[in-house]
Amino acid sequence: MKVLLVAFSARFALEHYIDGFASALADRVALKVMVPDHYAGGLDSELLVRVPCGTSKGQQMAAAFSPVTYWRIARSVLQEAPDVIHIISGEGYPWVLPVMMVARWRSSAVLVTVHDAEAHPGSFIERLNCALRRPVLNQATALHVHTQESAALVQRSFPGARIGVIPHGSFAERFTIHDDPTIAPERLVLFFGRIAAYKGIDILCEAMRRLPGDIRLAICGPGTLPEAEAALVRELGDRVILENRFLDESEVACWMRRAAVVALPYTHVTASSLPAITAAFGRRIVASRLGSFRDEIEENGGILVPPGNPDALAIALTEAMVMGDTPITRASTFTELAPKFIELYSRAFDRHDGTSEVKFSGAGIDV
Repeated sequence: MKVLLVAFSARFALEHYIDGFASALADRVALKVMVPDHYAGGLDSELLVRVPCGTSKGQQMAAAFSPVTYWRIARSVLQEAPDVIHIISGEGYPWVLPVMMVARWRSSAVLVTVHDAEAHPGSFIERLNCALRRPVLNQATALHVHTQESAALVQRSFPGARIGVIPHGSFAERFTIHDDPTIAPERLVLFFGRIAAYKGIDILCEAMRRLPGDIRLAICGPGTLPEAEAALVRELGDRVILENRFLDESEVACWMRRAAVVALPYTHVTASSLPAITAAFGRRIVASRLGSFRDEIEENGGILVPPGNPDALAIALTEAMVMGDTPITRASTFTELAPKFIELYSRAFDRHDGTSEVKFSGAGIDV
């Protein structure tokens, strides 16, 4: 089976996702991976089909209106002649249009991974992406989500969609290979990940004001800190360590060792790679009782709190400090999940090809 992975969004955690996913599939199918020219991951160059989507916002805007870009993408898909096209990121980006056009012309099956079943609040870009992706999801042969809850949300928006549920593969080993057990934990709460409005940094800062002064907070990740949250950070003074940038794997491993607790005080979540990474270091998590966190966190010895409640968050962080580490656990890797994706591809291809009548029997099918 010839499979073309399409990933027009390829930065930060998605880069890790793409690398882990593609590496697991490379020995099982005839694989190519279409990525934008700014992709900087670790896949072998012979697997890649790079397309000129631009590296800056200005270049990306120009590429979005360039017929040459669309022609190059369409030509590349035609040259690869895939049986299955799996769009694993950027399904609402304009460059998906030529992919879908060639897929229809060639009768290729199209599978789309829906990372976020609904837009995260506070993000215009994500709301726009959810609107622009509707035609793609409507035309797809099948959809892939990571949780049963996401399957229900997607089914509500796309009645009759054929949905396969395969969990989020763990790429924690990319971080744990840098683990240094000689680093002693501190009285430190760690927030790690891309900074966004729905991540609850304001709630975390309010909780920190209720904790003893010797407990510090490290906020580590790229993104723009809103002024209201920046003001709360400034009020906490030297109790906050702010690393507002992308951290490489070795830096993340160091912070995981220094932290006593990892906090995920989100106000909205569908799926996340962070619980698996944190559990692989044996750090206790305090997170909001939302989405996929409801199952993952307590399974790994973490503590769940009501979202948007700094008092409950402060109490849970205090308890977690006393409880200490959790047993190290590991979630399923992409390599372990790869056979499920092969089965999902086979179902999608057979249904699209018309050679098999029963492929999906309803929403949220566990593969």
